[in-house]
Amino acid sequence: MEQLIIAAAISFGAGAFGYVLYRFFFVPILHYRNIRKRIATAIAVYSGKTEQQAELRKLAAELSDCHDMEVPVWYRLSLQKQGIHPLDAAADLQTLANTKQAGHVERRVAAIRKALGIATNASST
Repeated sequence: MEQLIIAAAISFGAGAFGYVLYRFFFVPILHYRNIRKRIATAIAVYSGKTEQQAELRKLAAELSDCHDMEVPVWYRLSLQKQGIHPLDAAADLQTLANTKQAGHVERRVAAIRKALGIATNASST
């Protein structure tokens, strides 16, 4: 009977540890990566329509919120070390949503790709 209690305690501890690891590490990182992929898709097809501008603003807000409130500090430091700056990308997304000239749009898209570490070809992200 004592072995059963020990086994139950160990399995409960392992399950609790797994839940904490999943909930506070994996979910926020996967959410950040999902937003990053959505941004890559949005800027690849951006043509300046009103709906697209609203979507870029929404993605900028989501990216900023995710970076500031969800992503663990160690992952933020890792991104910074890799030269990836999500908050700069969010600012550029907001600016892109208000940009009309083609040359400026291209420069903003390039800045967003650089800030998020997205390759020129959106399918390779």
